Amino acid sequence: MKSKSENLRLIPIAAIFLFLILWLITVLYQLQILKENDLNTGIYTKKKEILVNSTRGNIYDRNGLLLAGNRTAYFVTLEDNTEYDSSRERQLALNGTASGLIKIFRKNGETLENTLPIALNANSEYIFTTDGTRLNRLRADIFGKTSPDKLTKKEAGTGSEELSQYLCNKFGIYEDMLDIYTEAELNQYGLSSRYEKEELLQLLGIRYMLWQNSSQKFIPLTLARDVSEQTVADILENSSVLKGVQIDTGSIRVYEGGEAFSNIIGYTGNISSEELDKTKEAGKDYTINSIVGKDGIEKYMEEDLKGSNGTKEVAINQAGRIQDILSVTDPVPGKDVYLSLDYHLQTAAYQLLEQHIAGILLDNLIDAVDFNKTGLSDSSDIRIPVYDVYYAFIKNNLLQLSSNETTDLSPLEKEISERLQRKLKEILKNLTSVSETAIPFNALSKECQLYEAYLADILFTEASPFLLPDISPKKSDLWLQWEEGTLSFMELLLAAVKADWINTSTLTRDQKYLDAKEAALLLAEKAANTLTADTEFHKLVYQQMLKTNLITPLEICQLLYLQGVLKEDEDYKRLINNELSPYSFIRKKIQNLEITPAQLALEPCSGSVVVTEAVTGKLLACVTYPGYDNNLLSGQESGTYYSYLLKDLSLPLYNRATQQLTAPGSTFKPITIAAGLEEKVITPATSVFCDGVFDKRSPHLRCWKRSGHGIIENPAKAIQNSCNDYLCEISYRLGSKDNNTYSEEQALKELKKYANLFHLDSKSGIEINESLPQVTNNYAIPSSIGQGTHNYTTVQLAAYVNILAEKGTAYRLSLLDKIADSSTGTESSFLPETKEKVQLSQSSWDTLTQGMLQYAQNNTLLKDMDVSVSGKTGTAQESKTKPNHALFIGYAPSDTPEISIAVRIANGYYSSNAVGVAKDVITCYFKPEEAAALLNGKAISNTAQRTD
Repeated sequence: MKSKSENLRLIPIAAIFLFLILWLITVLYQLQILKENDLNTGIYTKKKEILVNSTRGNIYDRNGLLLAGNRTAYFVTLEDNTEYDSSRERQLALNGTASGLIKIFRKNGETLENTLPIALNANSEYIFTTDGTRLNRLRADIFGKTSPDKLTKKEAGTGSEELSQYLCNKFGIYEDMLDIYTEAELNQYGLSSRYEKEELLQLLGIRYMLWQNSSQKFIPLTLARDVSEQTVADILENSSVLKGVQIDTGSIRVYEGGEAFSNIIGYTGNISSEELDKTKEAGKDYTINSIVGKDGIEKYMEEDLKGSNGTKEVAINQAGRIQDILSVTDPVPGKDVYLSLDYHLQTAAYQLLEQHIAGILLDNLIDAVDFNKTGLSDSSDIRIPVYDVYYAFIKNNLLQLSSNETTDLSPLEKEISERLQRKLKEILKNLTSVSETAIPFNALSKECQLYEAYLADILFTEASPFLLPDISPKKSDLWLQWEEGTLSFMELLLAAVKADWINTSTLTRDQKYLDAKEAALLLAEKAANTLTADTEFHKLVYQQMLKTNLITPLEICQLLYLQGVLKEDEDYKRLINNELSPYSFIRKKIQNLEITPAQLALEPCSGSVVVTEAVTGKLLACVTYPGYDNNLLSGQESGTYYSYLLKDLSLPLYNRATQQLTAPGSTFKPITIAAGLEEKVITPATSVFCDGVFDKRSPHLRCWKRSGHGIIENPAKAIQNSCNDYLCEISYRLGSKDNNTYSEEQALKELKKYANLFHLDSKSGIEINESLPQVTNNYAIPSSIGQGTHNYTTVQLAAYVNILAEKGTAYRLSLLDKIADSSTGTESSFLPETKEKVQLSQSSWDTLTQGMLQYAQNNTLLKDMDVSVSGKTGTAQESKTKPNHALFIGYAPSDTPEISIAVRIANGYYSSNAVGVAKDVITCYFKPEEAAALLNGKAISNTAQRTD
């Protein structure tokens, strides 16, 4: 008989055995009962974690008006989650699903989000839509190399056609599918027996994106966003054959600020492979489907706006369908960003810029075919012939004039297309029938010179397919002779052949050997044939057809209505009935802004305005004209629209306020005055006699007032009269102050010292992309009046004038007001930041203040304003063949500044045009009730007042 203690020792052992028996029973139950039920019912077989995207934060103006938000939309996603018995079956199934989706997308007009940078050109040839580093990275990814430098020479040189074919083979996609698959297989998976190149490229795009996503199979691939309800219905109806396709809901970015805010807010888009790699390296939770900020505040504030993704653990059955949600980690929404900008002021400044630029166009528009700029002594005398406007519609792609006689053209469009074909045949015949006795280039007609020069550029650019590698013809003496016009086109071609520049493999004919002349003739023929599909060459031909009346101004005006640029109105009837001439018609449409400066992309067509809250450095307005529709860049048509914007000659993606660098002109003169006073080469009472030309150094520099100002009593009067003579004298004295002998280097050193003192050597501090300024480093005398090699952006001039307004306090300009976190209910403000204070004597500040006040009080446009303004205009010359840039800087009220302002109109002729914009913007700020009268959608003309 066992003792009591021995019985107690057996209890733990018994408990262990009992636990093991119960565990075995549980496992057997799961294996034999539950698993059998699972197999019969298709219920839960495994777990999966799904990413739940966060909602992007909103962007508001300083008063809480929404500028960028979100709306809910339907997304189409595809997941490669099915198990296949063979690689062949997988290729067929995935291609069948992709083909089915493409058919639905095409039927309903949806856009596929295709990240494969290959497209078709007008000749149905594959072309790359990227280049440089990104193209090399694409090749490396496709060939399975860790970096582009691991590519072989052959792989690194793979062209678009070869790479497309490589991917087609990789994914089992072929133009003729019956070459690889049986008809039964194609029918089973809903595949066509033959694919056109366009549809084949879409198939390729889907398979490429799936392949890119192969390392993240748990994340469904987004193929289309914001699809219609009809697309949703079609996909759900065909869900049994569209394996892995799901309809999800997500958010689409919506912008409320319009074109006035587009370059500031920026836009969002699909994350690129380069961006995704960087985020992985930084340990951030982005995926191939992530939407990120691409420009502007959207990009700069990405970390705050994006929020944090959540996760959802789900149970799925053997078919890959969700059966149960096991756990959820909620996403954290992005923070809301409040800008310092004022919606109403920003919008008003944008509209006013457009109205004033249209007024400048009208002031200088003449009823002429051409305008001869040679011999002009003043670029402000340049005029804009109305034929430049007619051609601008074609040149800037506002009118699409097809070279093909397609069936959907109107009778007039068909007739113009036929005229072009006849003209092209004539031109190509002339270009290819060259001979050794051809006329030298400089003896040809201007029209023939244009065509030969265009063809020569095609032939001898370094990217030409006709040239051997590493040949640079345009750096040779031969090319110089051609440009000088002493060679004929045939002589140029013969010389190129004899110099062994030409890749003879491109010159194939039946005969085995071609002599130099035969090779040159064949080269001309082949190069000329490329012009038949060259839209840029067609534009050049259209320009000449306009000038020779093969296309009439009336027909161009009619096309504006036929192609939907203008809506049919009373003016159209008057035009057709010859009651309104084309010239008068064009003037009226520009006057009413039915045709805008941005559409024409002539000179001028752009401008910028920056308004700063003087006591904080916060921007109230930061405007660049023209802008763009950032809703389209963040939507389904983003690729097409982006390509359109890149071709727009008015450069709407280019932020003139923050990126365009030009000389400041006379707006720089207060700094020269400050340098003269502080270095004691002048006093507040120094007078200088102006006779209209500064001739102490060569070349002589004329004052804007050719007859001279006479005696300028003091430096404040020099600012008031913007006297070049006075400012040049200061620069001369700065260069002579040490030993009474002028030194160019010494003068430059002093001017640079004070430009740097006013922080013109550094960026303004704003949060979006900004060009680096350049303080002059040459030409000391012209530099004193803001020429030389000075180069600043409008926002940098705004920072400078704000220092003048605040008498030395230098703020870092900022676009940000505060950030609000809705998840915590907290806010954080962006406080003003200052740079090193500008230290000048009180007498210097008094002189600058007095001079800028006197300037405004004597300015026709500013002197009668209800609020006192201090300011300075500027005219910056870029080229003698282009109108000067018009500039203005100022602040108001003069005694206690609330705002400072900088305005620039590129090629704006007179500074008074910039003053006109500033006056109206200042009025909108101090008297918003008058804004409606100013913003009437009509062009505004200013009386030209040359005072700088």
